Amino acid sequence: MLVDKDYHGEGYIDTYYKTPYSEVKSVEYNAYYNGTGTLTYYDNDNTQHTISSGNFIDREAYEKVRNDQLHYTRLSVDAGSDTQTFYIVNETLIDKGNPYAKGQDISEKDFNALTDVNKAKVATVNIQKGTQAAVKYYCYEDYTPANTFSTESGTAGKKGSIITNNVFNNPQEVPNYQKEFSIQGSEPTETTTLYVSRESNAKDGTSEKVISVVYQYTYYEPDDEGEGVSLVNELHVINIHLQLESGAPEIGPLNVPPAVLPGTTLGMKAPSVNPGLYEVLTSGWEL
Repeated sequence: MLVDKDYHGEGYIDTYYKTPYSEVKSVEYNAYYNGTGTLTYYDNDNTQHTISSGNFIDREAYEKVRNDQLHYTRLSVDAGSDTQTFYIVNETLIDKGNPYAKGQDISEKDFNALTDVNKAKVATVNIQKGTQAAVKYYCYEDYTPANTFSTESGTAGKKGSIITNNVFNNPQEVPNYQKEFSIQGSEPTETTTLYVSRESNAKDGTSEKVISVVYQYTYYEPDDEGEGVSLVNELHVINIHLQLESGAPEIGPLNVPPAVLPGTTLGMKAPSVNPGLYEVLTSGWEL
């Protein structure tokens, strides 16, 4: 009961587990423009929009707003005469409980600790050092640029290309209209039903259980230097202690108070259980 004896291990969540346990849901929010005057901005398909200060757009509209900077990873290249190696994650993955986001620059130590399967999902990038330390940007996924611009290596807008800091921060070459907005969202909520097999007996049903739920949050946020954005992949683990009491639950009546004033308290009968395990008509036990 509530245990997967055929657990396939990490990396199989999307292909093995079914709805609702593998669903991807968006966190709803609004994006507000609080700048001065009227802002003119463009979507990824170059559709033009205008918005006045104090107004907002919804999540779907905001995620269409052009932000070419989110396709790049910031790399700090040291001064010297040799090459410097970076390890860029090609796709979001979980390795031995550690989450890594697409485009994330990981250390050599973290790369060496990956399994062979996950090492194949990481690009090894070698960059020639110069006489001075410099910041460069690595394109970790293909996109269609708004305008043409020069690169240090590769083709503009193609995975594996590298551009300078000046090109990255030029709004005519790598625009980012999303940064003009501020996000106001709400905490995600979810209700999940747990099912108990009809074949479970009273002892199985009333035995103590601990259920672990893993929520994977993937989102963009400004990078540590305040230039550009980074994709973040987080795992939140929730352990649920479940105790099934046999019997039919009883909850006293809930009456609407005539008025609710500061300091008002509402009293109600504590939920109680009449002993005895009652089987419902369809399948399973009443939980």
